[in-house]
Amino acid sequence: MNFGLLVVFGVIIGLYIRWVIGPIRRRAKLTGIEAMMGKPGVAITDLNPKGEVRVEGEIWRAESLSGDIEKGKRVIVKS
Repeated sequence: MNFGLLVVFGVIIGLYIRWVIGPIRRRAKLTGIEAMMGKPGVAITDLNPKGEVRVEGEIWRAESLSGDIEKGKRVIVKS
């Protein structure tokens, strides 16, 4: 009886790893600049055209593609 229960438990764990954990581990991991594209942020210095912005709590050097941007204005990361 115990051996049968152990086999069933092993099969359930194996299927869980195969169908739930496996796809999660295979997802592309984006970090740094790639993860910031399209995200909103705030200019923490004037961008004329270069300055600094805060995106998701991180400060990045940035360059405005659409003219000068004042400190405190919302921005979107394009590239």
